[in-house]
Amino acid sequence: MAKITFPFLAGPDNFSKTLLAIFQLVYGVPSILLMFFLFVFLGCSKKYSSSFYRLVQVDLLTNIVCWLNTWISLRSSEYPFGTAYVTILLAYMPWLWNVSALLLNFFFHMQFCSAASLSIHRISSILFFNHYEKFWSRYYIPVHIMFFVYSWVPQLISAGSAPQMNLVNGTLLYTIDLDRTANFQLSVQIFSGVYFVLLVGVSFSIPKIAEIKFQSPITDNSVSKKLTRIALVYGFVYSGILFWNIINALQAKFEIFPKAFGPISYSLLSVADLVSSNLFFFNTEMNNIIKYGSIEGIPLYNCSGLTPEEWSKEKGYPRPIAGTIDMTYGITMNILYLPILSVMFEPENFKMSCFKIMTFLGIVDMLALWVNSIITGFLAYQGAVYCTYPNLIYITGMAGLGLWCCSCIIAMSLVINRLLDLTKESPSTQIFFQSALICAVNQVASVIYVIMNFIEVPLWLIMLGHMLWQTGHGAPVFIYLGLNKKIRTGVLKRLGIKTESMSGSVVPAQAAV
Repeated sequence: MAKITFPFLAGPDNFSKTLLAIFQLVYGVPSILLMFFLFVFLGCSKKYSSSFYRLVQVDLLTNIVCWLNTWISLRSSEYPFGTAYVTILLAYMPWLWNVSALLLNFFFHMQFCSAASLSIHRISSILFFNHYEKFWSRYYIPVHIMFFVYSWVPQLISAGSAPQMNLVNGTLLYTIDLDRTANFQLSVQIFSGVYFVLLVGVSFSIPKIAEIKFQSPITDNSVSKKLTRIALVYGFVYSGILFWNIINALQAKFEIFPKAFGPISYSLLSVADLVSSNLFFFNTEMNNIIKYGSIEGIPLYNCSGLTPEEWSKEKGYPRPIAGTIDMTYGITMNILYLPILSVMFEPENFKMSCFKIMTFLGIVDMLALWVNSIITGFLAYQGAVYCTYPNLIYITGMAGLGLWCCSCIIAMSLVINRLLDLTKESPSTQIFFQSALICAVNQVASVIYVIMNFIEVPLWLIMLGHMLWQTGHGAPVFIYLGLNKKIRTGVLKRLGIKTESMSGSVVPAQAAV
């Protein structure tokens, strides 16, 4: 056996890696707290007493503990503060790092089992609608005990393959068996491929089974189509993580991508184990469709009882002041965005990758402001409810959600872009903090909106959540003008004003000629 031991040294003092660690904590900690809130809430609320939500709780708990475990043995080796961090841990708990290293492989298998159980539960709810609840309520604990045991089997078969860390006379010693580790990595790659195929297969089978089952008169064709979209999104999220493992394995073996692929891959680590909270909403919607038989059968979407005007009079409450403010804000932000985008589109700026991402973000923000400010203001002014304009609200609601998700992903991409290209120069650092501010606003808004889905909140908190959503798409205007000197100077020039670099005064451009 090629077992070697050597002193452990964490990654070099790298400013970009330090910022990446901070970003992963800033993004990860609120997400973990949110997942923990969901875990407790689902256990306490009688509304979510069905067996499906017990599976969701196990899935949430698995992802929470998995994320916490990665900060013990996995991420500690990548950051400059890793040596001091691990030394403190082992000084008080000498066994902790070694146990954490063993658990990494355990959670890899347990996450798949948990994800697969949710898909299997969905299939059983379609095929055995009258019996599945009794089965899962009685046997979900034994099923997960079986998953727990199974997740340890691959680790036990390759006993001793996990690396070890020991603190000897104040020095961290890292021990690894090269032969066993190589075999272990090969097994992970094989399992990733098998799990990927199984998850994709199960995800595609759900809509097919639903299509066959729902040919009966209890429902209509829209159910099958809706289940198709939900199941595909669900399968994509989890199988995407496994596919990323396969890509990483191919990269390690054949180096098919540039060297920059490594930092990009690692920077996405914080996302991989936080997807479970999103799946709760997809499966909740699936539950309602199965329960009521169709989308129109869900009481909140049934508008057959009254005319649109009667719905507005019965349930609506006109808010002309709030509506006018919303519309004014949306129009103003869109107007201010135009000169900013024109500066970004300048060849000198647009050739830089960060400005390409910022341009895309600006276009998405302008479209989102039409939904959350201009159209929302129009509806608030009239006191409209869903059944007043069902098609308009349904379409713009889907567009708003899509634009929100797109904006969040683009902002995260901008952060990652800056981390990969970050130097000691102030422009790069400034753009990093600009994108971090945008992410911070989006994070607070998203937390409020998630809480609103589970507990009754006062009107002021609903208004605050909506204002933060609006701010998330309008704040970049002020961030760019206030913190980005290049954009600010370009906008002032387009307005016929330029900033004198020597005195700092602002004079008309004509006078400066």
